[in-house]
Amino acid sequence: MLVSWYQLECVCGYCWEDLLRSKSGSPSPAARPGSLAFPFLLVAWMLWRRKLWLSALCMGIAVATKQVAWFFIPFYLVLIWRMIDWKHATFALGVVGGVFLAFNIAFIIQDPAVWLNSIIAPMTDKFFPLGVGPLTLVIAGYIKTQSSLVFTLMEIGVLLAAMFWYWHNCRRFPYTGIVLAAVPLFFAWRSSWWYFFYFDLILLATIMLNDYNRQSKPLYFAESSTP
Repeated sequence: MLVSWYQLECVCGYCWEDLLRSKSGSPSPAARPGSLAFPFLLVAWMLWRRKLWLSALCMGIAVATKQVAWFFIPFYLVLIWRMIDWKHATFALGVVGGVFLAFNIAFIIQDPAVWLNSIIAPMTDKFFPLGVGPLTLVIAGYIKTQSSLVFTLMEIGVLLAAMFWYWHNCRRFPYTGIVLAAVPLFFAWRSSWWYFFYFDLILLATIMLNDYNRQSKPLYFAESSTP
């Protein structure tokens, strides 16, 4: 139990260290823009059982910080709905939406059209293919296409399939949502490697915390029953 808690502290320490290194400009393989959203995603997935309001608050900050975090939202809400109930999921959605709006309301009021274009630009602007996944066939020249439509359709299809599977299997495999949130990105037109860099750490930290809680409960009951 102590080893698991120590490992969890190491993971969290690495997260904050990587965030500071990315902001300071120090060379780091993980020094990417996603570093800013990652600690909030980590806390959101670790605290959804204990402090839902704080978990939803962190998820809202992550969503307002980086668009990659948007892929977590449906799985995060399914997790809360299936593991608790729809009322708590609605509450979490309200908190996430409120935080996102708080971060963006000034820009929306100033110029709604410019704000909307900036939000959807990564999905609507014409970019060259970049990253990993099936699009490497395009980069290598095996598939001749300049359109991202096929990859967008694959991404949407994989996302819907992943959500369908997670809805029916969430109670048996609750933490697979972290992995499933990243799968659609693998089929995107621009699928940078750093999209997937942090998901394994979030999954590892969440599983270790859950394991720690399971091991600590019997010890607590044993101590409380001791005269």
